[in-house]
Amino acid sequence: MTTCILHFEGVRPSFHGRDFPSGLVDYRSTEGRTRLTRSLAGGFAEQFLNLTAAYQHQSEVAYCGLTTLTVALNALDVDPFKVWKGGWR
Repeated sequence: MTTCILHFEGVRPSFHGRDFPSGLVDYRSTEGRTRLTRSLAGGFAEQFLNLTAAYQHQSEVAYCGLTTLTVALNALDVDPFKVWKGGWR
C-alpha cells in the first residue's frame, strides 16, 4: 500500500518506525501472522494477497495518488492495453 507523506512543522517527514494506532495489528507481528494464517486457512486472504502482490513504491512525493491508482488497477488485474471504449468524443 502506498502512503502520502505529510509535512508538519518541526517534524521530520517520515513514517519509519512509527507505532501502529490502537486497534491495528502489524501483520509481521506474532498476532498478525496468526491472523493471516487463519485467514489463509479459511480462504479469506485472497484479496490481501492480490493487493500485496501489486504493491508499487511511490517514486516521487507528489505521485501518491497515481501510485495508489496503479496499485489498485494492478490488484484488480486491469490490462492497460485493453480498449474499453472508443474515442471519448
